[in-house]
Amino acid sequence: MGSKLLVKTLLSLLGVVVCLSLVTACTRTKEANVETPKLYDNSGNPVGPTETNGKWLIVNYWATWCGACRWEVPELNNFYRNNQDKDVLLLGVDSASMDPSTQDEAIASMGIVYPVLRQDPGDDWKIPLVDLVPTTFIIDPNGKLVATISGATSEKSLKNILHKLKNEEK
Repeated sequence: MGSKLLVKTLLSLLGVVVCLSLVTACTRTKEANVETPKLYDNSGNPVGPTETNGKWLIVNYWATWCGACRWEVPELNNFYRNNQDKDVLLLGVDSASMDPSTQDEAIASMGIVYPVLRQDPGDDWKIPLVDLVPTTFIIDPNGKLVATISGATSEKSLKNILHKLKNEEK
């Protein structure tokens, strides 16, 4: 009888260990999914914590019908070309939330060379609703929204604002 009780006890303990291992594995999987980016750009590249960590984010909302948006695209293209290897990430967001093929056509027709997000990052990055386009948000490397530009902006203006914000941060 003693050996049967010992076997039952060992089997019970083994069951507890297996259950705890499964719970731990499920928890780790769930936590790992939090780190998986939910956002992708128009080239299919992920845009998440790994890609944005430690960078200033410039998020520009635009629309195809918006004359000011069309005016600022060359300015933003220049900013992107001159700063893409630095601590800044410029991303576009189409305010109409177009399907991918329509969005690709719009990107091409507007001549946008910087990445455009397939989804609106507003909820993920705590960006307020946009009621005017173009609107540009600047998010610091810690994820805090630090500036909002309503209306068209220029490469020079973005550089000046970033320079000022970076100096305030020190």
